[in-house]
Amino acid sequence: LASGRQIKQLNHEGLYIYSVDWSADGKWIATGSNDSINGYVQLWNAETGERVDRKFGDNRDESTSHTDAVLSVRFSKSDNAGGLKLLTSSYDNTARLWNVTTGKQDRRFLGHTWWVWDAQFSPDEKEIVTVSQDGTAIVWNVESGEPGAPFTGHHGAVYSAAFSPDNGSVVTGGYDKRVLVWRPEDVRAY
Repeated sequence: LASGRQIKQLNHEGLYIYSVDWSADGKWIATGSNDSINGYVQLWNAETGERVDRKFGDNRDESTSHTDAVLSVRFSKSDNAGGLKLLTSSYDNTARLWNVTTGKQDRRFLGHTWWVWDAQFSPDEKEIVTVSQDGTAIVWNVESGEPGAPFTGHHGAVYSAAFSPDNGSVVTGGYDKRVLVWRPEDVRAY
C-alpha cells in the first residue's frame, strides 16, 4: 500500500472476475468468475499467486456445482472441525458452501428464483444471508440448510447484505436505492 505498486497478478482466463476474498489466515485467495474452463470458483496461493489445483465441483452437474458464473465468494473466519469453508453465490440461482481442503460441496442453498448476487456469513457462522435479483433476502441455517421466510421489503433486486456484529439484524441494499435494516426473527411466512 505504501508504494502503490503491484505485487502479484493472478492470471484468470475468464472475461469477468466478480468477486475476490482472502482467507483469515492469509494463505488463500478465492475468486468467483465466469471462467467455465478452469472453474467458476478458483483457489489461489496468496504467497506465490499460483492457482491451486483444486476443482470446486463439476460445472456440468447442477447438484454438486455451480453451472453459471459465480458472483460472490466469502471465506469462513474460522477453520472449524469440518475445515475452512467457502461460501459462494451465482447466476445459477443458488448459494453453495464448500470445504476448501477438498473442494467438495457441503451444502447447496436453493430457494431463490433468480440470480443470487451475494451471500454472507453471520458473525457466529451458524447462519448465512443470501440476496437475489428476485427481490428477496433469505437467512439460512448453515447446519440444516433450512431457509427462513424470505424478506420482501425491497422493491426490485437486492444486491448486497451483511449481518450486524451481534447477529441480531441484517442490512440489505437494493435496486430501489434503499438500505434496509431488519431482524430475521421478525420476518414471517404467511
